[in-house]
Amino acid sequence: MRGIFHAHSAYSHDGELSLHDLSGLLLAQDLEFCVLTDHSDDLTPDSYAQLLEEISVVNGTTEFEFIPGIEMSCGVAHIILLDAPEHPMTVDWREVVSFSRSHNLLSILAHPTRLSDSAIVGEILGEVRGVEIWNAREDGRYSPDLDRLSMFIPTLREEHLLFFGVDYHETGDCLDNVLEVDAGGDEGSLLDRLSSGKYRNVNRSGISLPSRSGDLLDELRVPPALDGKGRRQRTLRQIFRSGADFLKYVGIRIPGRLSRAVKRRV
Repeated sequence: MRGIFHAHSAYSHDGELSLHDLSGLLLAQDLEFCVLTDHSDDLTPDSYAQLLEEISVVNGTTEFEFIPGIEMSCGVAHIILLDAPEHPMTVDWREVVSFSRSHNLLSILAHPTRLSDSAIVGEILGEVRGVEIWNAREDGRYSPDLDRLSMFIPTLREEHLLFFGVDYHETGDCLDNVLEVDAGGDEGSLLDRLSSGKYRNVNRSGISLPSRSGDLLDELRVPPALDGKGRRQRTLRQIFRSGADFLKYVGIRIPGRLSRAVKRRV
C-alpha cells in the first residue's frame, strides 16, 4: 500500500479540500491512504469529533483510508498525534506527550528542521516515538535538509520511527514523498503497521529510507545533483521568507494565494 504522511484538509484554516475531494485526488495518484494531520488550533473538541466521524464515513464507503491525526501546535514545536480519541486541548508539548502516553498513541515531531534550538529538539526527541525526517513543504521536494538534520541526528534513538512527510495543503502541492506499507496477511490495521515500523519511506526521485535507521545520513545517500537542487530551493525560499517578513514589518501583506503559488515554484 502506498500513501502520504502529513496532510491538511479544509478542517485546517490553510487546507483547501474536503475529505471526499482529498481522497479522490489521492486515489487518482494511485495513493491508497493518507495520514491526516489537521491543526490543533483550528479544531475544537466538537469539530475534532466531527472530523473523526467524517473519516469513519469516508473509510467505510470508499477504497481510500484516512488515518486520523492532529498536529499539535506547542509553541516551540509541532507534535503529531495519530488516532487521538479526543482533542488534547493544550499547547504544552510535555502535556501533549503525557496525553499520548496515557492513550498509547504514536507521537511524531513534525518538521524539526524548522527549529533552531537543537537542545529543545533533543529534549522533545527524548520523549516522542517518531520524527518527520523530511518535510517536502519545509525542506523542499528535491532533498531533505541534511545540514539541519545533522544538528540533531546524534539525539535520535534506533527505535525512533522516521517519516518522509508531504505537508499537503492544496491542489498542486508536491506529492513526491510516499510511504510504502507492508500489506496483506494478519499484520493488523494500517495504523498498527505504521506504529510497528512495517513501512518504507520513498521519494519519487529514488531516495528511500527504512522506517528505522542506525546511520541516517549514510542511508539517505542523496545524489549530488538532487542535493544541489534542494540547497538552491531552500536558499530561494529563505530569500522569499525574508522579503515577506520585511514587507509584513512595514505593513504590506502578501496575499496568501500569491505566497503559496511562489512557494510551490521555488
